[in-house]
Amino acid sequence: PFTVTSEGVQDWNYFFAYDLKNEEWIKVPLNRDELLLNILPETIFYPEETIDLGGGDCEDLTILYVSACIYSGYDAEVYVVDIVSEKPMISHTIAVVDNTLVDITMKQFITGDNLFERYGKAIKAKKIILKEVYDNKKIESKNMVIYST
Repeated sequence: PFTVTSEGVQDWNYFFAYDLKNEEWIKVPLNRDELLLNILPETIFYPEETIDLGGGDCEDLTILYVSACIYSGYDAEVYVVDIVSEKPMISHTIAVVDNTLVDITMKQFITGDNLFERYGKAIKAKKIILKEVYDNKKIESKNMVIYST
């Protein structure tokens, strides 16, 4: 990621953290992938934080995408789903924008009818369970199968 400063655009290559044991500030090298995946594995970032960090996981990227869509006047929602396939079940986050299913991290864009059926087949899922839906006004908790083979 990059930051605009008074000296121009600068690449982030470290950040400062306070060492409580030694009571001093230490310089920690910034490996963004390690930071996101190991240090902050379940943190959901605001859209501007995702931009500042230069990336994120499926929730972060989907929230950023849906925020931009809503701001631009599109009808957009974030879907939190559990995907059951040959491997263990995974939780995943996707978007539906004006009747188009968008999976940012898997690079899937599906339009037309039967979005979840077509998506389930495309990712070779045995079952997709809808857990929650978010739009710009409300959060709805669900626990319903939206695709099954």
